[in-house]
Amino acid sequence: MLEKYNLKMPHAVYGGVDSIENVTAIIGALHAKKVAMFTDKGLRRLGLFDLAESAVKKSGAEYYVLDDLPAEPTYMAVQAVVDAFKKSGADLIVACGGGSVMDAAKLASVLVTDAYGVKELLDNPGMAKKCVPLVLIPTTAGTGAEVTPNAIVGVPERELKIGIVNENMIADYVILDARLIKNLPRSIAAATGVDALAHCIECFTSNKANPFSDMYALEGCDLILNPKTAGNFSRTDMQHNMTAFVLHCSFMIQRDGGCCEIRFCSSPLFALGVFYFEVRIANYCLNFNFKA
Repeated sequence: MLEKYNLKMPHAVYGGVDSIENVTAIIGALHAKKVAMFTDKGLRRLGLFDLAESAVKKSGAEYYVLDDLPAEPTYMAVQAVVDAFKKSGADLIVACGGGSVMDAAKLASVLVTDAYGVKELLDNPGMAKKCVPLVLIPTTAGTGAEVTPNAIVGVPERELKIGIVNENMIADYVILDARLIKNLPRSIAAATGVDALAHCIECFTSNKANPFSDMYALEGCDLILNPKTAGNFSRTDMQHNMTAFVLHCSFMIQRDGGCCEIRFCSSPLFALGVFYFEVRIANYCLNFNFKA
């Protein structure tokens, strides 16, 4: 266990019933004139973006939607979205989505400059500074991107996925609203739940664990393994439980507990471009092979 450790968090985290309505007040408090909304086309088709868009509309601020982002994007794909964001002239970012969406938004928040881009941050991430306030709204349970200082991008020429780490990318505000996972396909809800559980186990067993990460790891495991309404993802109390363990596993990923073997296996396999090796499903594969 580490002898020295720290915990750096977003300015504010809003959770519970109708928490997404806080977006309207945040925009007003920041006096934002134009909001850039990051999401993806799949989430818009599922209707998961509607609540976030409605909250921004209520503020009366002008807004611009950026949804042209593929799953597991390369740094070039993220740079294209960042360039579109810079052209929009927005003074606030609201991102609603999974890890790729939130990571792209985090990078955009520190790249309102022509001096360097995503590619330059691969080797020198510390040069970037926060330029635009950032609101993150997760729609899945496993990524942890809403409270981490990390952004993951594919680098095809190196056949790798690389994490850009900079504390200036920690969100200013996080919204955990259970309604955003209500309409998730059951397969995605289950897979991201396994991903969250993997984070908890990895961090608790890491030799870089500390009292902060242990606290969140144990509580996260309890929320996942002992849900109040086991087996029913449509119940409101289960949905709120899921958003709670989103936060627990997220804080651990940010801290020194870190992520372990399953991510080291999946990232280079995906980067080879042979097939999509989903880290959430990889957890099942690891368990199967261990028993074999």
